[in-house]
Amino acid sequence: MIGFMRFFRNSDGSSHVASVDIRGESDWDAPRFRMLACDARDQVACTAAALGWRQFEQPMPSVVCALLRTAEPGIFVDVGANTGFYSLLALAVSSRTRVVAYEPLSSVRTILWKNLALNAVGLKAGSRAKISGRAPMDAVST
Repeated sequence: MIGFMRFFRNSDGSSHVASVDIRGESDWDAPRFRMLACDARDQVACTAAALGWRQFEQPMPSVVCALLRTAEPGIFVDVGANTGFYSLLALAVSSRTRVVAYEPLSSVRTILWKNLALNAVGLKAGSRAKISGRAPMDAVST
């Protein structure tokens, strides 16, 4: 199984996609993670659930995983994190990795926060990930 989508029925009879389950590899420290599908508007989450995690921006996910599996414990910096696919991937692949995610768009950053919250237990995302919408250079006045 690649992944699955959770559908919920609205009171008017229509349905919406609540979240997607992304299945990884058995040698990952946490071989799955979840993302909000945002009513199927999040292409990243829906593509990864429907076609597999490797299919989004290939070959980048495979390269990131290979580097994380062989790297010393450290920090994965996700600049332009969007809804958090690579941040969650890093947390799932290696429990030795901490994540710093930067997403400047507040509406997208809210989804990123929610995606990390969905994975707070399985990936220990709460203690291993930090999110910012402010670039480090924003604090420097000229």
